[in-house]
Amino acid sequence: MTTLDPNTRQVTPKGTGADIAQLVSIDLNSVVLPAEVESHVLSSVYERLLYFAAYLRNRLTGDGIDRGLVALDIEARARKGEAKYGERLRAFNGRDASLDLYQEITDSVMYLRQIIEEDR
Repeated sequence: MTTLDPNTRQVTPKGTGADIAQLVSIDLNSVVLPAEVESHVLSSVYERLLYFAAYLRNRLTGDGIDRGLVALDIEARARKGEAKYGERLRAFNGRDASLDLYQEITDSVMYLRQIIEEDR
């Protein structure tokens, strides 16, 4: 088992490649988006994100798809949040989770597009 600290701070980025936001903008023009999305999509996306987290952990460590290790990493992130904000993430906390998620997703889209660009 490879140790992976999910709270590792990375160096300040100094890229020389393509502008990822521009690539995402180009990609958005070629994706067909539905006019309306059903709420049941949330559960499906959530399950796929759990799988994707396991995939990325394996990509980083080579340990295989191990949900127990992902759970440990999520717990480490929860402890970091508790240390930073004074409590763990809880439901009905006064924040708009959809807005929080949208902001995180837009960041995630950028990181994922960066991986795709760098894997070419």
